[in-house]
Amino acid sequence: NGAVLDGTVVAAAGAWRPVTGDVFALRPRRQTYQQLFRGGEPLRRVKLASRFEVASLEPLEWALVDREIHFRVEKAATPDSYPLRHAGLQTGITLYQTHHIRIEGVVLQGFQQDGINVHESVRNCELVDVECRANGRSGLSVGGVSQVTVTGGHFYDNGRVQVRTEGLARLELQACDVATEPAPAFSARGKWLVVDGKPVLAH
Repeated sequence: NGAVLDGTVVAAAGAWRPVTGDVFALRPRRQTYQQLFRGGEPLRRVKLASRFEVASLEPLEWALVDREIHFRVEKAATPDSYPLRHAGLQTGITLYQTHHIRIEGVVLQGFQQDGINVHESVRNCELVDVECRANGRSGLSVGGVSQVTVTGGHFYDNGRVQVRTEGLARLELQACDVATEPAPAFSARGKWLVVDGKPVLAH
């Protein structure tokens, strides 16, 4: 019924430290993938090659560099001036060695890795009207020998890719809304991925 599972946490007091100018840094507990939110909305992420480029961030932009979140505040502000939250919990829903599962009408956001991770040996799994947004790695990841069908799903603002497959996974999407920016729509490394009846080539 539209319930929201939110994986974000608030940084501990004093965790943000000044770096240069209006740029502050935070070292989160989970560092491989991240998201930064302001008032429940994801802030714009910029990809930087090294910490020497953080001065190029515009106000309210952030980057993950050397496993730290670098965030540029507005003039005369500090990170405490904003209702900031970052990804703290690993995965919204993980499915493992189970079958005949139906997940419907739920929103998953702000998890450090995936909104939904169908890890291994999952059969007859249906995801209906799920919304996976602004998770650190992907909205949906299907792996192992799992078989999943998604109908009417929404995947956007996820960090590395919106939907991914690996191993011998079989995934079929029907009438889904999958964003192509800023992260790619698909990483198809499973056995097959079909979107609205058309196969997506592995890459």
